[in-house]
Amino acid sequence: MRRNSDVLKPKFLLENSFEARNMAHEAKLLKLLDDCCLRVRAWGRKTAHGAKVRFEEKLRAPRV
Repeated sequence: MRRNSDVLKPKFLLENSFEARNMAHEAKLLKLLDDCCLRVRAWGRKTAHGAKVRFEEKLRAPRV
């Protein structure tokens, strides 16, 4: 018997599928890349959004 949550998702997005794991891995890599870019931009004392950044935040390692 299928769960309701399975019915709402396309087949390729089910948690145990190979494509879903690939997509999750790509999302992690993109998040990592975005965090690195944010840190590089932060060296100018401001992020791309114009927010002030403390020195400790700029040196924090990105979480994966």
